[in-house]
Amino acid sequence: MGRRLLEVQDLKTYFFTKRGVVKAVDGVSFSLDEQQAVGLVGESGCGKSITGLSILRLEPKPAGKIVGGKVLFEGEDLLQKSQAEMRRIRGRKISIIMQDPNISLNPAYTIGNQISEVIRLHQKIRGRAVLEEVIDSLKRVRIPAAETRVNDYPHQMSGGMRQRVSGAMALSCHPSLLIADEPTTALDVTTQAQYLELLKVVQQETKVAMIFITHDLGIVASMCDKICVMYMGKVVESGEVNDIWNNPRHPYTIALMKSIPQSDRKVERLYSVAGMVPSHFDLPQGCTFHPRCDRAINHCRQEYPHEVDLGSGHFVSCWTVQE
Repeated sequence: MGRRLLEVQDLKTYFFTKRGVVKAVDGVSFSLDEQQAVGLVGESGCGKSITGLSILRLEPKPAGKIVGGKVLFEGEDLLQKSQAEMRRIRGRKISIIMQDPNISLNPAYTIGNQISEVIRLHQKIRGRAVLEEVIDSLKRVRIPAAETRVNDYPHQMSGGMRQRVSGAMALSCHPSLLIADEPTTALDVTTQAQYLELLKVVQQETKVAMIFITHDLGIVASMCDKICVMYMGKVVESGEVNDIWNNPRHPYTIALMKSIPQSDRKVERLYSVAGMVPSHFDLPQGCTFHPRCDRAINHCRQEYPHEVDLGSGHFVSCWTVQE
């Protein structure tokens, strides 16, 4: 791996609403080297997507606000930059693929028109060179007949192809960091597998670092070098993929792994994590996972656990590991 590209330190993004304060991201820390991939994993509502948006300073306003922490990208804190400076970074140095391509694609414009807008804005090239760059971007994500499909509108393409176009747009300016926010959610199983394989190939070819956001630990295991398991705005366990996969220590990580279907094992009923994700307006005292945990002790109900270093970059926040 290369040098340190991104370091998120104690990031906090809160939503200030009439009902109260929602701590969507509450002290998240992780790092990413050049050409490396890190996966943010957890159930819906655990703060994964807001973490990704906060790195780009795109937290939903006016309710959402980054209230603390640092986001060091190439040694510079993005939280200290102006919106004008961030606009020059977004798309050119850091790009994002949204989980629904219909969000990022305008139905009124051709895909060539939309990708060329990004290229003209950030690469300062004009004329025929722009079209050539657009076609190269489409070829990079394996869209067939790119020279003709550049004139298609989003509705003329399948869901899988639209997601590839979103990827082409995100990669068109050769960023050093790509945030993929559950990019396979809207795809069927076969198309999902093809798209994931494509992302792996594209990452190897372009050397782009990646933050992969998903609820599926199985996907992360095949896509990423490191894993950060998130629950209710916090990272509860993190480490190298092999360490987490072979020796998960947090009860939530273990529960997520049990939820993965096994092709070599027939079961009558798939495992599901007990209980429900709690409301952000009524979080349990102590460890927020303790009401759903079958290993909870009294200490879990009283105080949030400190992070423990298990060695080799494997960290976990759980009182039962510390006891």
